[in-house]
Amino acid sequence: MGRRGGIAGGARSAVRVALIMLVGALVAACATVESSGSPGVATGSGSPDASSPAAATPSAMPPDPSPSPRATPSARPSDPPPDLSARPLVWLAPLPLLPTGPGREFTGSPDFMRLFAPGADWGAADGVRVLKLYGEWVAYAATDAELAAVVRSQREAGRAIAVEMGPLDPDGCGNGVEGFAGLDEARRIAARIAAAGGRIDLVAMDEPWFYGHVYAGPGACRWPLDRIARGVAAFEAVMRETFPRVVVGDTEALPRDVDPAGLLAWLDAYRVETGRPLPFVHLDLDFGRVGWPAMVADLDRRAGARDVDLGLILFGDPSDPDDEAWFATLAQRLIAIGDTAPDHLLFQSWQDRPDRVLPADDTSTWTGVVGRYLADPAGLAELLPPPNLAAGAAARASSSLAGARPGLAVDGDPATTWSSGTGPPAWIEIDLGRGRTVGLVRLRIAQFPEGRTVHRLLGRGPGTGGRWVTLAVLRGRTGDAEVLEWRPDTARTGLRWLRVETTESPSWVAWREIEVLGPER
Repeated sequence: MGRRGGIAGGARSAVRVALIMLVGALVAACATVESSGSPGVATGSGSPDASSPAAATPSAMPPDPSPSPRATPSARPSDPPPDLSARPLVWLAPLPLLPTGPGREFTGSPDFMRLFAPGADWGAADGVRVLKLYGEWVAYAATDAELAAVVRSQREAGRAIAVEMGPLDPDGCGNGVEGFAGLDEARRIAARIAAAGGRIDLVAMDEPWFYGHVYAGPGACRWPLDRIARGVAAFEAVMRETFPRVVVGDTEALPRDVDPAGLLAWLDAYRVETGRPLPFVHLDLDFGRVGWPAMVADLDRRAGARDVDLGLILFGDPSDPDDEAWFATLAQRLIAIGDTAPDHLLFQSWQDRPDRVLPADDTSTWTGVVGRYLADPAGLAELLPPPNLAAGAAARASSSLAGARPGLAVDGDPATTWSSGTGPPAWIEIDLGRGRTVGLVRLRIAQFPEGRTVHRLLGRGPGTGGRWVTLAVLRGRTGDAEVLEWRPDTARTGLRWLRVETTESPSWVAWREIEVLGPER
């Protein structure tokens, strides 16, 4: 892929509203604009910022109805239908090659189309039951030959094809807003898949509730729920003109400042308006939410009471320094669910990672990691890095801005930040409790604007004779959410205290997270 680094704090920063890249005359011919957010149009960096969502989300959970028997319908009218009975139902949605533009300075996995070559070996990832494509790719970027290859290979594998797309038509608002790709683009996507000899089995709508009701930024509609439901029903009717048995479900963002009760109210409003439940809803979750695994388990139960399958999208952080670290973050989130996995699990990226989808025997690729999970979920623990020795450690600093205490740099959450409240020189110091063996120090930057920085990493402890010694000097041009690393040739022993001194920076001195890892296992 292309340039590394995060977008204004990355996925955990809860900032994810990007403008659409118009794709020449093709888009000009459409009546609506495709947005380029995550996950629907495959750009951006995670859960979005609602700006001021409180007025649009109720504070109390709606009452749960009595559940009726649940089933995921088969979408295909011809034999053999895809088997969608597995629980959890595993989806895969890699990022294909797409044009770069504002908010997406990277291109996707260069080997994406190798997944669909004759004889492509997915390994244990062959157990994926649903392949999800991005609507932008299907509508504008894919060639006819590429779509035909996807259709042929997935039919041979007995795997369902899903497409994620924005269902709503702009109407005096919504132009350039995610979720408002509109009916003309839906017709184009359906026509292209049909022309390739294929069928869309499932549609995962791109956040109509969040962007149609909660979102309060530029172009916001803030429509009532019944209007959104009517817009969705119109979209469903258009899709069924070409694929009468398509299953249309939803994908919705849950930033940390949005009450999940609002999502349940949307499920209820859709059922009242259409007379039927949404088949599924997938969570694009802000993993910075405190206690998110318990929240997901509660939503799974409440959605089930409404005859709705719940799914969770799994991904790493855009600030992860490499594909191995990105997949380790994903694995940590999947392991955190434990034995309470929701109905659907989606392995998906709209970020500048991972670079590759193959080979299947490499745990830095999509098929390698998903295959590892499908073959032996407990084996994901092997992807995890050594424990973070700095997690929850005592920390102090040269100064701190109110509400930005030093402990926020070692709380395990890159969405929180320690800030000195001053420019350089400034420092932060971490006490590891006793002499430790250190194999890696990872510094996640909080900085605006971009510019040249100089940071000195020092250590002290039994291994240094109790004196401060310079471990590394990190110089270069840096920006917000990027990651700096110090990895010694051999692990340093006997380090108890670590200090990061910043002597040059264009901004206040601040860090999102400081991680100290032991030697590799």
